[in-house]
Amino acid sequence: MHKRYLGGLGAVAVFAAGLAWTIAAQAGGGSGAAGPTGQPGAPDMGSNDFFAPDPAPVVTENPVYIADAKAQAKAAGLACQVGAVRFGGEHKLKVSDQKSIKAYAYEVTCQGGYGYVVEGPEHGSADTVAMPCPALEQRDAGASTEGGRCVLPGNHNGPAQIQALATRYGAPCTVTGQKWRGLTKDRRDLFEVTCKGVSPGYVLSVPRGGEAGAADTCLKYQGELACTLTTPQQQLAWMSGLAAGSDRACRVTKARFVGAADQTQFYEMGCASGPGFMVETDRIGAYHRAIPCDSAGGIGGGCTLTDRSVLAASTTATLAERLKAAGVACEVAQARLVGREPTGHRDVVEYACADRPAGLVVAFASDSAKTEQLDCISAAQFAVTCQFTPRDKLLATLSRALAAAGRSCEVTNYAYLGSVEGGASDLEVACRGAPGHIVVMSADYARARSSESCEAAAHSSLACKLPENH
Repeated sequence: MHKRYLGGLGAVAVFAAGLAWTIAAQAGGGSGAAGPTGQPGAPDMGSNDFFAPDPAPVVTENPVYIADAKAQAKAAGLACQVGAVRFGGEHKLKVSDQKSIKAYAYEVTCQGGYGYVVEGPEHGSADTVAMPCPALEQRDAGASTEGGRCVLPGNHNGPAQIQALATRYGAPCTVTGQKWRGLTKDRRDLFEVTCKGVSPGYVLSVPRGGEAGAADTCLKYQGELACTLTTPQQQLAWMSGLAAGSDRACRVTKARFVGAADQTQFYEMGCASGPGFMVETDRIGAYHRAIPCDSAGGIGGGCTLTDRSVLAASTTATLAERLKAAGVACEVAQARLVGREPTGHRDVVEYACADRPAGLVVAFASDSAKTEQLDCISAAQFAVTCQFTPRDKLLATLSRALAAAGRSCEVTNYAYLGSVEGGASDLEVACRGAPGHIVVMSADYARARSSESCEAAAHSSLACKLPENH
C-alpha cells in the first residue's frame, strides 16, 4: 500500500489507487499461507481470497495472529481495542517506488467504532498502514476498481457508523452518501458526506489516535480537496438559507466561503440588487450573525461579490447615519471604515465633508462619551492616513489659512503639536523658501489665529523641530 501526498489545504496523504487489498491468503488447498514467526498458514481460510466477493467471515483463533494484529494496530497509531481478527496472509507491501517488504494483513474489529484492515511487517513498524473499513466499503460500492471490503460482523455497516460520527460531531445531517477522502498528516481520516434535504455537505475529520473529531461544512474545503458529492448548486441553495436567516432583503445570486477562524466560519452573499453582506456561522454552519460589508474589510479581504460603486454608496449612507446619531456635524460626501482599535475597540471611520476642509476622522465607542472626532491633520498621531483628504489638500488648506491671517507661506510640511481651547490646534509649519512658524490654527481651518516664527519660538516649549526649519 504505497502512500502519496496531495498538495493544497491540509496536505492530505491518500492511499494510492493501486491498493494492496487484493491479496490471496492461499490459492491452493488447506496448507495455508505462511504466518508471522514461521507459524503455519491459516488453514481456516481454506481457498478463500481474503477480499473475494462475499467471503465467509472467518475469525481466527490463532493467538500468534491475534497478537500480531494488535501489534499492527498499535504501530499504525490506532486507538482500537481489537476484538475479532481475520488473517489475510503474507504478501509484499510496497513502501516506496524502490522498496517492498514482507507484510501480513489482518481485518480487525474495534470496540465502539469501525474496524480497519492493517498490514505491515511482523510486530508492526513505521511502515504499517491501515485502512478504515467504511473507506473500503465505499470503494467496493463503486465496483469499477480492484479492491474489497471488510466482512467481519460489525465491520460491514459503514453507513451507520459514519452516521453515528456525524451525529457525535454535531453535524445536522441525515447521511445519504459517503466518500473517504484520505488521511491527513496528523492522522485524521476525512470522510465527505451528503445529507438529506438542503445541506452544504460535510467533511468529518476522524482522528485515529482517539482525540476529539470534528465536522466542517464542505465549503471549507477548496481546490484539490473540494467536496464532490454535493454540487455547487446545492451549496448555493444552502447559503441562500443562511441569508434568509439574516432578515435582509436579498435574493442571493452568488455566494462564497470566505474563511474560518477557530470555531467560526464566514460566508459572503451577493444580492440581485443592493449591497451584499457576510454571514458568520459556527463550524457546522449554524447562523450567528450578519456582517455588513462596510464592517467586513478585515475578513478575508472584504466583500468581493458586490459592485464597488454599489458598496461604496451603501457604506457611505450607513456611516452617515451613524455620524448623525452621534451628533457630529458633517455634509457627508464619502465615508469608509478605517478599522477597529486593538485596545479601545472603537470603530474608526473617515469622512469627506464638504464643510470640513481638513477632513474628519471619528472613533465611535459604544459609550458615546468616549466617541472622539479628529481632523486628518491631528489623526496622524493615531497612525491614520486619510484617503479622502490626502496630504496635498491639507497643505493647500494650511497655506490658505495662513494667507487669510496675512502670512505668506506655501506650506510644504507640518507637524501636529496638540489641541488648545475651542478646538484650535497648535501646528509647526515649514514654508517653501521662507522661515517656518508655530501656528495656532482655528478649528475650521479658515484662518490662523496667531503665528510665531521658529526663531522667536526657539526657547519655548513649542520649539520648531521639522528638518526644513533648521
